[in-house]
Amino acid sequence: MTGDFQPHDAELRAPADEQALSILGAPQRAALRLRWGERSEANAEVEVTPAGLLSIGGLVGMILLGSAVIVRAAGQARARPAGKMNAD
Repeated sequence: MTGDFQPHDAELRAPADEQALSILGAPQRAALRLRWGERSEANAEVEVTPAGLLSIGGLVGMILLGSAVIVRAAGQARARPAGKMNAD
């Protein structure tokens, strides 16, 4: 094979691809202000991209799966008679 193969340039992408990339890269913003009583107040702001939201969702999912395994193992350990260990 000769050297006539050329990779696609970024300029050759369709405009729809560029629009989709700009939507996926656009940060989402949210702000929250809580007040209770005369002197208590909490403020929070966050700015996350859609890719960041997917990452956060994956992390939360893995934490929940990990804690479920720990809770199940603790329940099985509690169900065993005292002084008896299984070699499973």
